[in-house]
Amino acid sequence: MTPDPIDRLLRDVEPRTLALAGAALLLISILVGVLYGIKPVWSQYTGLKEKHQLAEAGLSRGNENTADTIAALTREVDSLRDRLYGGAAGVPRRQIESFVVDLLDQISRRHGIDLLGITPDVPTSIWMFEELPYSVKVEGSFFAIHRWFYDVEKELRPMVVKRFQLTPSRDDRTVILDLRVVAYRATEGVGT
Repeated sequence: MTPDPIDRLLRDVEPRTLALAGAALLLISILVGVLYGIKPVWSQYTGLKEKHQLAEAGLSRGNENTADTIAALTREVDSLRDRLYGGAAGVPRRQIESFVVDLLDQISRRHGIDLLGITPDVPTSIWMFEELPYSVKVEGSFFAIHRWFYDVEKELRPMVVKRFQLTPSRDDRTVILDLRVVAYRATEGVGT
């Protein structure tokens, strides 16, 4: 009968080497246990402890934090109102068309764009917003129209471009942009 390779290996290996291999295996097992078992739990524990301490400190300060929180919430409400109403926030409904026409004219002059026409269409109500459609036609260089459009979108927000057509002019040095934009405005009494 031939000796088993494991038995032969155990007989040939010195006991000290075997003890070192066992110690290394035990050390690796402990390290894996710490890294994957104890460390994540300890991290959660310390995180919860820090949150608990912050919560206790917050309760003791109470009123100081309340004023700061109110100020922060007021700024956030103002920011959201600005995003909702855009540049026409303080403009009464009956003056909105002249506001839009005047603003488009100012932006056009700023960028050297010829404002060929603005036609307000019939406003409609959608949910709690009023949809204010306009057909706009401008002429200028492509890049000037790009900058013009960026300013229009920024200053007349919230708005959506429903349709646009870009065609070269007769002299091929400029382009004509024909678009239909729809500005949205919260219905009177909503959010005020």
